[in-house]
Amino acid sequence: MPNKILASAMVSILALLSLSCGEKKSEPGNQSMEWPDRTKKEDCIRILEMSFRHRDIERYRNLILEPDSTAIFPEGFKYHYLQDDMEAPVMSINYSDEIGITSGLFNHADTLDLRISPAGWERLKSFRGRPCEDCWKTEREELFVYEYGDRTFRGEYIAGIIIGPDPADTDKYLIYQIEGEIGEKGPGRGLQEKK
Repeated sequence: MPNKILASAMVSILALLSLSCGEKKSEPGNQSMEWPDRTKKEDCIRILEMSFRHRDIERYRNLILEPDSTAIFPEGFKYHYLQDDMEAPVMSINYSDEIGITSGLFNHADTLDLRISPAGWERLKSFRGRPCEDCWKTEREELFVYEYGDRTFRGEYIAGIIIGPDPADTDKYLIYQIEGEIGEKGPGRGLQEKK
């Protein structure tokens, strides 16, 4: 129960941070930049980092699984906060909430950076109880930095990232789910203000 409160508090903090200052102008996605085409698993990781660095909400939106009208994975993308040694999520964020929170971060940050460590991939035979022929999972360390005004927040996380084929183009991948750990100080090793 305390971890549900911590996870809820974390989401609330991120939402408040994204709305707390006057709106900043988002850096437009650099259209001349070479963006990966999502045909390789690592493309998803690179686009995830680039979309944060360049605050490109459309690239981010196109990277994660939309809620699905074909009923294969009807929930679409989910971000799950997991407690150590527990399989059930303490809290989940759905597709539309994730887009809203991330859009707020992109619009209000003076500086926003996400760095994801390299790691291997493990093939999954199924996802959400259904067979998934080309689903993969990787566990990686993430470093997240968010600055606005004279305030800087920094968090280090272990994230499980699950990708699978894009239902609209099965030669390309999308991120289906991210699983973030919850430690003693809340999600990850804590999003903490650095003074």
